[in-house]
Amino acid sequence: LSHPRLGFVIGKKSEKKAVRRNYMRRSIREILKVLLPPTLSSDIVIRVHKSFYRNDFTLIQSELIDLVGRLVK
Repeated sequence: LSHPRLGFVIGKKSEKKAVRRNYMRRSIREILKVLLPPTLSSDIVIRVHKSFYRNDFTLIQSELIDLVGRLVK
């Protein structure tokens, strides 16, 4: 595998509306696309427990930066 594969688990308990669940998936995918090195060959699964929407984007971005920093070390 020459690139990281991403998977997301966002249940209906976290967010009932599919539009918002899809927004969360797209947001996380785009943030990680920039942060993850392309040479990292791993399978990464992210499980979302708490719903977020447009107002929380910068908070989610900073949390993912911390997670990726711990992952790449």
